[in-house]
Amino acid sequence: MENFSSAHRKSKHALETLSKRVDFIAASKAEKFIGKSIIVQARPNSLETIRVGYTASKKVGGAVLRNKAKRRMRSLVNELKNIFKPHG
Repeated sequence: MENFSSAHRKSKHALETLSKRVDFIAASKAEKFIGKSIIVQARPNSLETIRVGYTASKKVGGAVLRNKAKRRMRSLVNELKNIFKPHG
């Protein structure tokens, strides 16, 4: 898991991983985008970072499969954050 120190929170493109339950609960009350195999919940914040949390339910499988799914999600987010940088 990656948590960046305040020295790395310079741009809106720095990622911070959610780790506290209260943050996940707040995110669960946000707007949902439901796809065939994933649900994305997003809510705006006033921070200088993008905060991301990853969960995989037991429907995905056992612990090994859930961890593999979360690793894939983290990898995808890291790839996409470089593609969707605003210009300027």
